[in-house]
Amino acid sequence: DLGQRRYQGPDKARLIVQRGRLNTLDDIRDAVLRPLFRDARLHFALSLAAVGDPDIGPLALSSVDLDAQLTDAARRCVNHPRGAAARDDGSIAVSALFFRHRDDFGGDEDDLRAWLARYAVGPLAARLAAGAPLVRASWDGRINLLSPSR
Repeated sequence: DLGQRRYQGPDKARLIVQRGRLNTLDDIRDAVLRPLFRDARLHFALSLAAVGDPDIGPLALSSVDLDAQLTDAARRCVNHPRGAAARDDGSIAVSALFFRHRDDFGGDEDDLRAWLARYAVGPLAARLAAGAPLVRASWDGRINLLSPSR
């Protein structure tokens, strides 16, 4: 049962040697890239390719267009139902990514709402502006759990 196994996707595999130490993609993202760039938009450019993660961008990141690419990735994620989605009860279901890395988005719910509002459009933007409560959406990592066919 894929839903019951502990998540061990490619981001957890120790495959990268850096300064004589075997690292995971998580190590590189969390210990190198996030502290270096201090830009929450980075989360949307470094997808784990899991069902619950932001889509992988259409182009490789480029230093020439990096700011525009990060803004586009943030806008695409925030306005996708996996990023933030209005619920029937008036709240907004927000990707677990925002809660998992809360400090990168300001630290509290008001900061997160303001961060989301920078990239939201249409009804989502209106609901954020009205102060709708944010609730954590479930995260689905199953795509990274698929095993070769037998």
